[in-house]
Amino acid sequence: PTVTIGISAYNEEANIGDLLDSIVTQDIKLFKLEEIVVANDGSYDRTADVIKKFTSRYKLIRLIDDGEKVGRTARMNNLYRFVDSDIFVSFDADVVLSNKNVLEELVSTHKKNNALVGGYDKPALPVNWIEKMCSVWIQVWDYIRTNLDNPNCVHNHLGRISSSNKELYKKIQYPYNLIDDDQYLYFKAKELGYKFRFNPKAVVNYRVPSNLRDYFRQFARAISSKHRVASKLGNKIYEDYKVNLSEKIAGLWFVFKKEPVYLPVAVFFQVLLQIYIKFFFNEDFSDGFWIRSESTKAPVLKKL
Repeated sequence: PTVTIGISAYNEEANIGDLLDSIVTQDIKLFKLEEIVVANDGSYDRTADVIKKFTSRYKLIRLIDDGEKVGRTARMNNLYRFVDSDIFVSFDADVVLSNKNVLEELVSTHKKNNALVGGYDKPALPVNWIEKMCSVWIQVWDYIRTNLDNPNCVHNHLGRISSSNKELYKKIQYPYNLIDDDQYLYFKAKELGYKFRFNPKAVVNYRVPSNLRDYFRQFARAISSKHRVASKLGNKIYEDYKVNLSEKIAGLWFVFKKEPVYLPVAVFFQVLLQIYIKFFFNEDFSDGFWIRSESTKAPVLKKL
């Protein structure tokens, strides 16, 4: 099968080079990589300059740099329309592929007649106590979502790493003001009768927030995402998000045994987060954009 990779990047100079490095060094045996398309979505930093260094070295990398800021979903809509590969893989611009077999894992999962494939996103090593606290809570959630009776669910399709076949992506058109494209894509695939599969061996790494302002913004946006998707697709989707109490307790207990100090801190901040969402979180996403968590844009790979 043929594969095209699509990336939408906005002010990602700190990490886009490492991401492209991790892509071009992949082991490729099962497929033909036709193109890596990076859409520079109105960046005003050195994102385009970093990408151009790669386009001069690798013919399969193409930069779209039209000077416009239209948002991730608009960029994906354009790519879906013009790409013609058998499989389209998308990565967030602030991740790094964790090993040389990520693409092979995604493509091999498609070979089992799965139209939509999700990978596993894991936090990079924390650099301060806030990142540690975030990472510990993510460990709880990761344990829960990967140990569900059916892990092939909405909780395991995340925008940081996603792959869809041509039959599916050619039928997708995101609403112009949508920011939660990963969950929308999952539900549209399900609605159209396609299968989704989660492959935990296809791993990307990313940075979590390193200050409390970014923590509250990012986690609040993630928690409230299902309501925004429901506004587009109806309340019937809420059923897919349900997780049993016993599964939540199992996740908490599993992590507590490893992190008896940080887990109570993480739980405390999750309580504060719920208060923040109820009384203070009022970010407007009607234009299809959101306030970036700048601390998560630090390099995923530590520089020596």
